Parts: sequence; structure tokens; C-alpha cells
Amino acid sequence: MRHTVPEVRQSQIDWRRQKILELASDGYSNREISTQLKIPHATVDRDVLQLRAEAKEQIHKYITDQVPYEYKKTLAGLEGIIKHMSNIIVKAIDNKEVMHATTIKMQALNMKMEMVAGANLVEEAIDLVDRYQGTKAQKDKVVRDNDPNNSS
Repeated sequence: MRHTVPEVRQSQIDWRRQKILELASDGYSNREISTQLKIPHATVDRDVLQLRAEAKEQIHKYITDQVPYEYKKTLAGLEGIIKHMSNIIVKAIDNKEVMHATTIKMQALNMKMEMVAGANLVEEAIDLVDRYQGTKAQKDKVVRDNDPNNSS
């Protein structure tokens, strides 16, 4: 299968950005990265800006899409544990088993209470990301509206 020139070029950019990310995670500065990869410092700076933008987008997607689902799954799991431990407590004959199930049930109830109490933090994080996206969209629109080359 032959790759087109744009595909090959994009593959090279992706490889370079991955290397920049690896070196940055190892503590190298942008200038040191440019020296290591033998590319212009401005290219590293531009790639770092792109990597940051991609990271922000990934965080936004994770906070708005994944976190609420994970929160719901965890609550459902805790409710299942609480119900199961309640059944064990009712049916158990051995006091040790009752005490053990009661301890687990109390831990699950405490975790559930902490999650419910912290629910507003999840909502605040989602609101913050949404406000950021709204502000960014407004800034982008202003830039497009003020661009003399924009014919729309």
C-alpha cells in the first residue's frame, strides 16, 4: 500500500511531536529538545503549543464525556455492594461474618457519601471546561470576523 505525500508528511510530524513529548517528559527544555532532534527551536515551540491544545481538548472530552459515566458506574457499584452486604448481614449466622459485612457496608456508605458530597466538584469542572470552550469559541469568532482575508 502506497502512502501519499501528505500522509507521509503527517506521519513525520506525528513522530516528531511524539519525540518532543517524550523528551519534555524527561525534563528537557524546548531549546534542549531542538538541539537533541536537530530541528529549529521555533518548530519545537510550535509543536509544544499544538500538543498543549490537543491535551486541553482531550481533557475537555474526558471531563464532559467520561467522568460523568465513571461517576455513575462507581455509584451503581457502591449501591450493589451496600445491597449485597445488607443481605449478608440479614442472613448471616456467624457474628464475625455480620461484623465483617457491616464494616464493608459502612465503608461503601462512606465512599458513596464522599462521592455525593463531591458531585458539585465534578459539575464545577464540567462548567469550567464549558466556559473555557465558550470563551475560546468567542475569541476565535472575533479573530475570524476581524481577519481581512476571511470572506465569510
